[in-house]
Amino acid sequence: MIDRKAIAVNGRDYSVTLERFDQDTVSGGPSYHGYYVTIEGHGLTLKARKYDNGSDMSIQSGLKESDSDAIKVVRDIARQIFRTDQLLLLTTDNLVPYKEI
Repeated sequence: MIDRKAIAVNGRDYSVTLERFDQDTVSGGPSYHGYYVTIEGHGLTLKARKYDNGSDMSIQSGLKESDSDAIKVVRDIARQIFRTDQLLLLTTDNLVPYKEI
């Protein structure tokens, strides 16, 4: 299931695409449920994931930790759609794969 939304942040419209995923591993193993999230607009092209049982949205690509304006936009969109403002950013560090931003 794919759902597309137009979300306004500070008077600017962003296109948000939500694609549902329901992944089951081998019998008796873990299962994963949530949404793949794509946010586009005004120079921003971002890929993220939001798990149903998680309280954060994890940013996979398209966002730099130093881009505070984009982080504010993404946080506002996450708040509007998922009622969370906790964001995690994928890192290149194998010991700490995500960093809270």
